[in-house]
Amino acid sequence: MKILILAAGSGTRLGKQTEKLPKSLIKINKKTILERQLEIFKKSKIDDITIIAGPNKEKFLDFGLEIWDDTEYMKHEQLGSLISINKIFQDDVVVIFSDIIFDERIFQKIIQIQCDFGIALDKNWEEKYNGRTEHPISQADLVEVQNGKIKKIKKNLLVDNAFEFIGIMKFSSFGWRVLIELCKKLKESHEGNFHSAKKFSDSYITDIIQELIELDYNVKPIFVNGNWLEIDTLQDVEIASKKLS
Repeated sequence: MKILILAAGSGTRLGKQTEKLPKSLIKINKKTILERQLEIFKKSKIDDITIIAGPNKEKFLDFGLEIWDDTEYMKHEQLGSLISINKIFQDDVVVIFSDIIFDERIFQKIIQIQCDFGIALDKNWEEKYNGRTEHPISQADLVEVQNGKIKKIKKNLLVDNAFEFIGIMKFSSFGWRVLIELCKKLKESHEGNFHSAKKFSDSYITDIIQELIELDYNVKPIFVNGNWLEIDTLQDVEIASKKLS
């Protein structure tokens, strides 16, 4: 299994903490977000890990991981960073946002699921926004599921029983190839809006997930039940510090 950690963002909402440091190397109670993720991977005996890095990439050197340098991180958004790697893998691929902390139970559920495309969803997501005034509920990536099938993913989704996408995806080798080939085609030929983005280069992971859904690929909902946190603001750091040892 291949792990890709998407870490090319600038993390500007964390202020001075990320001026010279990638967001994933912010410490929560003396342990970085990345170290917490690596502990989970180690428990699962997974060591094929690549960091997709942007600014301050040299800060990752001490971790002994493969580093993919997204040299054009200033020219595109989140999806552009992911597909910048432009490689085909023969194993399953798990893509993880660099700013989330999650427990082993969540990770085990994801890696055990068999699917070509899968995204991790939280059923009890609303409670995690209590006190998050700097990252309000309107910024949650919400997902509509009907009869076990994902219908839509976007912010401010006005449906009953929506779920939150927590920033972890799983692809089979076939699914990953479809993603890379589809994105290559879209990058070369797409014009105008791309789902929630004004243009393809501005698109996020959620935009390509919606594209896969509309192309009738089966994007499997992976319902997870466990502890996870997103570290996007200084307030999130404070909240996480109280919850984690």
